Amino acid sequence: MSTADFSATAVPQPGAAVDTFDALGTSIVYATDSPCVTDTARFCQKAGATPLTSAVARIPSEDGNRSCDRAGRYWLVVERRRKKGSD
Repeated sequence: MSTADFSATAVPQPGAAVDTFDALGTSIVYATDSPCVTDTARFCQKAGATPLTSAVARIPSEDGNRSCDRAGRYWLVVERRRKKGSD
């Protein structure tokens, strides 16, 4: 088994409207199962959008029994979550 690291960065336009709970989410998904690793980064401010990075890593466990330990193809899923009215 191998380790894999992924990240995604959102770079809003200067002055873009954001909300405290607007977020960038990343997850690693195996087949059609639910995500085995997730991360969510939030702007945590309403004024002045800044770059936002979310990162996840597939790190095999010692016993090999976790959902991310299986051999095969994995997908990186990147989602932008926003409140109504955000850019």
